[in-house]
Amino acid sequence: MRRWDVRVRWYLVALLGIPLVYLLGTLALPASHGAFHPVRLAPWLAQYVLVFVVGGIVGGPLFEEPGWRGFALPRLEAGLGPLRGTLLLGVLWGAWHLPQFLLPAGADQNGGLHWSTVAVFLLVVVEFSVVLAWIFNHTPGSLPLVMLAHASLRPPAAPSPNRKIDGGSGPGLGPTTRG
Repeated sequence: MRRWDVRVRWYLVALLGIPLVYLLGTLALPASHGAFHPVRLAPWLAQYVLVFVVGGIVGGPLFEEPGWRGFALPRLEAGLGPLRGTLLLGVLWGAWHLPQFLLPAGADQNGGLHWSTVAVFLLVVVEFSVVLAWIFNHTPGSLPLVMLAHASLRPPAAPSPNRKIDGGSGPGLGPTTRG
């Protein structure tokens, strides 16, 4: 479970795969291209590293993943099979995060407190659970890689058109508060 000795491609998947999918999904939205503006790389990179380590790893995956993927996933997969075990874990993981919608900041971060935003949130959590299980199962149980992948979903890992970090006016290719 503490395996760091996995192929480099899994580090690339964990650190770059999620932000790349997020960026491509954002760019597929109508009129999203005009929302992106250049940013200064050095401040953005410094903020990325700081928030990735502090908020991304310590703020969630470090404490969540030993339980979700390290303990529960192998047992659910043994009893239900890999897909059904992962899907059930995704539903449980999503339910675990639902109380954040009861706080105004948590609801705002996820699009507001509406049945449709909660449904989309749960769907995304279940989908992401499948990705994390895929990484976990293909890196013989590497929790560090799963933690890195989980952290890559957190700010500012994924570029977003809704944030600016260059001090200018308007949105920039910078951190997002979704995670």
